[in-house]
Amino acid sequence: MTGRLVTCRLQEDDEGELGAVANSYNALLYALHDAHRVEGQIRSFTQTLSSRLDLTELGDQALTLLQEISGAQGGAIVMDRQAEWKILVSHGLNRPEQILESQLFHVRQEVLQRRIVLPPGVTVDAVLTHFIPADVILAPVLHHGLVLGWVVLASSTPFAEQVPRLLPLLMQGLGLALNNALMHADLQRVAALDPLTNIYNRRFGMKRLEEELSRAGRNRSSLALIMLDLDHFKRINDTFGHLSGDKVLVRTANVTGGMLRDGDILLRYGGEEFVVVLPGASVQDARDVAERIRFAIGHTSIDVGGEHALTATASIGVTAMSGDKPVSPEELIAQADARMYAAKAAGRDRVVFEGNFSDHT
Repeated sequence: MTGRLVTCRLQEDDEGELGAVANSYNALLYALHDAHRVEGQIRSFTQTLSSRLDLTELGDQALTLLQEISGAQGGAIVMDRQAEWKILVSHGLNRPEQILESQLFHVRQEVLQRRIVLPPGVTVDAVLTHFIPADVILAPVLHHGLVLGWVVLASSTPFAEQVPRLLPLLMQGLGLALNNALMHADLQRVAALDPLTNIYNRRFGMKRLEEELSRAGRNRSSLALIMLDLDHFKRINDTFGHLSGDKVLVRTANVTGGMLRDGDILLRYGGEEFVVVLPGASVQDARDVAERIRFAIGHTSIDVGGEHALTATASIGVTAMSGDKPVSPEELIAQADARMYAAKAAGRDRVVFEGNFSDHT
């Protein structure tokens, strides 16, 4: 298009009527050229993002493209997740979380694009960036009128004139892509969770165990696994009913989850059996966690209606791998399962563990 523009452009040397016509023609030509370029940028931006369903990957790609198009040195995408603003991705910002303190994200009724242009010689606190911003644009990301988030772009020099006009068009494509990614994430989350306890189901939990075992093998780090089974659970169902049994399962999941760190994995393995995966933990670490879980379960009173309240106990097996010998998920589960049944055979309501998996082949 650029070569064709040069070829089609008319000379404007004539100061008379012909020169005026040439000037108008060239202005129209440049306008068409700009429109064609903008259309190409929008189409390329939308097509690139439409193939991304992972939310973080999408955000990173979108922000990279937006910075390239606008010339911004820094930026962030802020998302509204469960009525709370969170940073999805940021580039070129020292402490992007401070953006969330802006009043912008507390006034949800105003969804207009905003721009802050600083006069020459006037600067702002550059604590958020690796440079001193002179021009900042805040662009809302909408989908069917709903605010999904905001794009924040900062530049050390004023943005080009067309940038504020182009951004709303780009935000339409970003809004559609983010909505698709959010729907995909919700479907993935639903597919991964046990509908009763709202923790990982067996299929997805085992996939996560495989991933953590692979990571432990690559890093030569340890990983521990805990398997627990509620004692006399059939008796609880037979005596108090299945709804009460469901309450016990939900409470067990909540109590167990409360004992874990970020990054630990809890899944419902089946029936009244639960599995805990502890990346980076030794067998002694896992034993300590298992004892805290056992104690918490046994000292939690569960209201099952009327004047009835009950407590449950759990038998727990613990195992671990040291990282210097490959172990399959099935082998690790089998080891923990055997120790769990040893706990039941020894009288229930106890934890059984023995050294690392590599010590017992």
